[in-house]
Amino acid sequence: MHIRLNTAVRYFGILSLALLTHAAQASSLDEVKAKMQASYGEITVEKTPFEEIYTYYPTANPEQAGVRLTTSDLSARANDGKNRGWQHRDGGGPLPDEEVTKLRQAAVSQLPMKDALLFIKKAAPVGVMIYSAVDCGACVVLEQILSKSNLSYGVFPWALSGARLPIAEDVWCDVNPQKAWSQLMLKRELVTQRRATECVYPKANIAAVGSMFGYRQTPTIILADGSTIQMDDDPVVQKKMIATIRENVRKGIVFKTTP
Repeated sequence: MHIRLNTAVRYFGILSLALLTHAAQASSLDEVKAKMQASYGEITVEKTPFEEIYTYYPTANPEQAGVRLTTSDLSARANDGKNRGWQHRDGGGPLPDEEVTKLRQAAVSQLPMKDALLFIKKAAPVGVMIYSAVDCGACVVLEQILSKSNLSYGVFPWALSGARLPIAEDVWCDVNPQKAWSQLMLKRELVTQRRATECVYPKANIAAVGSMFGYRQTPTIILADGSTIQMDDDPVVQKKMIATIRENVRKGIVFKTTP
């Protein structure tokens, strides 16, 4: 298919344990499902890559898997269909920034790295992960900047338009997905050859990454301490972004890319 288009790893384990003190009594999927269905009727509830975070959606709309998130105690929701981002339960308003930060710090070490496309430069550690979309102009600019740097990075491929999500799937399932993604984002050409083996694009996991860290905005720039950076058109701000990523790598604040 051919289309033209636009030092050591820090795990934050102690912090994660402090934030999830109830992990010893971790909620089971059935328990969360029962609580959700008691409030909302017949919906589907599934686990996400993140501990004590679940996704829920109308059973008739499985394409929504990963989009709407809830904490296991139902105290907070993300992208609940009425509001974007993390909110207190049932319209209680946005979660304070410090609470969102805690959720993300606990979740960042659980990013589904197996579902990402990794671009490793001279064995350098990965200092940044990107939730990026095939139809996002700012994502193209960001990846062009990163490709010209000596920084290693990873990409969770997505699409803003549901009609273009199959493009992200084709790239992810390509025999050489990194090459296909670079061709798409850097040259604006998509040339794919799907693997001979059966391939299932991890749509729900990647959607959950977008909901957890970026309110499903692209590009979402995720650092290994759980913080995020806002993409900006200003070249000065872009240089500061690269400098921040480099400083994190120097300090060893990087992502674990091997099991």
